[in-house]
Amino acid sequence: MPIYSVIHSTPTSEDWIPSYVESVGAIVERHGGEYLARTMQFERLEGEGKDPAAFVMINWPDRDSAKAFMEDPEY
Repeated sequence: MPIYSVIHSTPTSEDWIPSYVESVGAIVERHGGEYLARTMQFERLEGEGKDPAAFVMINWPDRDSAKAFMEDPEY
């Protein structure tokens, strides 16, 4: 059964972002993940609260694939 990772992120430092973005896509792909959204451009249509700086949504084939990604030493 598919499972989704939904990440709302507001980094406190941007130093790590270029190297992270350069490497994480291959790790996601290796574990069967597919990006459904990866953006800093979005609009809140409902609800309240502080908007994050970035929004990411990843589709995984199953829970084990998502866990394997999160536990991958390269991640």
